[in-house]
Amino acid sequence: MKNSTGRVRGLEGLRMLALTGVLLYHMFPRQIKGGYFGVVIFFVISGFLGAYTYKEDLSLLKHYGRRLMRIYPPMIIMIMITVEAVALTDHYRLSMVQDEFCSVLFSCNNYWQMIKQADYFANLANTSAFTHLWYISILVQFEVIWGLFMKLIRRDRVRIRILSLLLIVMVLIMPIRSLFGATTTQLYYGTDTRIHALIAGALAGLSARRAVRRRRMLYPGICAIFGIEFLIFTLILFLFVPGTMKAVYLFIMSFYALLCAVFVYFCTVHGRGPGALYELRPWRFFSKYSYEIYLWQYPVLFVFTLRNWTGSLKFYALQAVVILVLSMWAHRFVADLTSLGKKPQKKSLTTELIKTAGSAK
Repeated sequence: MKNSTGRVRGLEGLRMLALTGVLLYHMFPRQIKGGYFGVVIFFVISGFLGAYTYKEDLSLLKHYGRRLMRIYPPMIIMIMITVEAVALTDHYRLSMVQDEFCSVLFSCNNYWQMIKQADYFANLANTSAFTHLWYISILVQFEVIWGLFMKLIRRDRVRIRILSLLLIVMVLIMPIRSLFGATTTQLYYGTDTRIHALIAGALAGLSARRAVRRRRMLYPGICAIFGIEFLIFTLILFLFVPGTMKAVYLFIMSFYALLCAVFVYFCTVHGRGPGALYELRPWRFFSKYSYEIYLWQYPVLFVFTLRNWTGSLKFYALQAVVILVLSMWAHRFVADLTSLGKKPQKKSLTTELIKTAGSAK
């Protein structure tokens, strides 16, 4: 449930779970075989928040500006610094990075990966610093469609019905294409094969918003029990399910996206959240920088690989520190940039009275 601080209980822990899976997979792909499932969690959360926090009074232009300003500035900063770092390390790799830049900037990197026939699971951390940005491309593509959808369809009840039908169709696309001979690259990077997770999250967001508005709460134990079962199932996927397994594209990935959407829905419509395990203070800290950490972890790993700074525990620890420092700096830098030119908001008399009363207590 969304509490008084505006926070949906459990999402910090869920983000941390996704971030841990992706980061460990990129560092230790042989040991954490299924860490890429963390991207499915990110897709579901993005779709959920896009629906649950949607503001009906915003114009379409302002909606796009609000969403894209969150996505693009940190990414552009990361790209600029990465290009400089690669230029100082390997000029041959620099030409490949520059070739990929436009696909990232115009949010079509997933299609660029398919045209290049890039195998995500075979070329991990060896060919590009921007391989992970296919996720951002699909996210931006969805945001464009989502803004139009929400403006054209005004009632949540109708939106839910349309999304339910659309979700059924999109869930079937990946297994059908897999059975008809699509490659792993096409299945993994395709907008049509991956957008079901965003739609599932959006459907959960609209349904949760409607349930909270009508004050329909779940029984206390349901969310906590489901949270433990979800965590166990996720860890099994992370450890034992490689991306080359055909069953992943036939049913596992789609099933996991739906399961994640149900879990996020439970987190929202249950007053106590999924339990203390998902709400630890460190999770809140890392959740704040989760987007920046996702942006920086692959470029840092790529540059370290170019320098042959791999294979040792000290290098992995240094990678983690560098990723965190760059993420915190980028988050702060973008926040300072966006705050420039904004007029400080005047505090209302009511707000001041509340604060005075609180301090008096």
